[in-house]
Amino acid sequence: RMETLTILGAALGLAALSGINLYATVAITGLAVRLGWVALPDELLGLDVLGSWLVVGLAGGMYLVEFVADKWPWLDNIWDMAHTFIRPPAAALVALAATAETADPVIQIMAVLLAGGVALGAHATKATTRLAMNAASPEPTKNVLISLAEDAVVAGSVLFVMTHPILSLAILVLLAVLAVWLGPKLLRLLAIQVRGLVHTARYAWNRGRPVEWTSPPARYLGKLDRGSILATIPCSSLGLKKIGRYRNGYLVLTDRRELVFLTRKWFRPVHRRFTNVEIESMDLRLGRIFRTLTLRTVSGKASFKIYRNEPGYIEQKLDEIQDVLEGTGLRVARPGRSRVSEAVSRIRDAVRSVATPAVGMP
Repeated sequence: RMETLTILGAALGLAALSGINLYATVAITGLAVRLGWVALPDELLGLDVLGSWLVVGLAGGMYLVEFVADKWPWLDNIWDMAHTFIRPPAAALVALAATAETADPVIQIMAVLLAGGVALGAHATKATTRLAMNAASPEPTKNVLISLAEDAVVAGSVLFVMTHPILSLAILVLLAVLAVWLGPKLLRLLAIQVRGLVHTARYAWNRGRPVEWTSPPARYLGKLDRGSILATIPCSSLGLKKIGRYRNGYLVLTDRRELVFLTRKWFRPVHRRFTNVEIESMDLRLGRIFRTLTLRTVSGKASFKIYRNEPGYIEQKLDEIQDVLEGTGLRVARPGRSRVSEAVSRIRDAVRSVATPAVGMP
């Protein structure tokens, strides 16, 4: 029935937005109801409870705190981590309010259960993306821009959900289908970022003493003989044919003068080989959490994220590999500022040059 679709669309739409920014969603919904920005249909009159000034004031005050916390690298990750236990239950309460006018308790229970799951999915997507961005380049400028964009999207989407709940439900269904495909990749990306932070913590704890990289576990070897391995580098793939993105594994050098990336897919070992004839060069780019190794081959390029270790240790390992492979060059690039930071710096310098009067002018 249309009434049921309207209730589910509003409940799940607000739940998804609550998973991104709970306090902004509740505050804007409450203001829209209280000030008459939208005319609620009869089946959504339960949202009137969010129009209480107590609810609006509390949500608005917490949003101001989140507005500040969400703009700083790493602080936003801590904030998201804490709200893993806040956003989904609160989204379920918002869905409960949206379904308060329905006479069918089955619809109400369905909406509350689905709302918690939808909010958890939206929250996990945001938290994973933010963690990956901070691990790659923790810059306040980028965080501020992305956080402001999120706030704008939430503000506009709240009003859209309240005025077009059925269309919002259709959009959520499409996003759910996309999440089935994208979800595993995000989970693997999150695992890589967490593993990178753990390796960075070990590096800080063992400063001055490199963490020795041993041979891969047996479950990664498959038919590869452990005795043929000359060097091992723990890493994650950034995209390989028949293997995919964000696969954790090991890049090993064998006595057959080839590099082999060992990983697991569908609970079985999978390998990708690079012969010494195939590899043309190696490009190592240093980062704050990871080192990015790019193998340029005759068929294209393959990139890997290498976990952090004592300075010079990774380069030493790659020099050993280069000596065995013969002919591959190793280039090391230092981490520089992002394009966003460079653009902001150029704008700031231009403003200063215009605002500062030239010497000798009256």
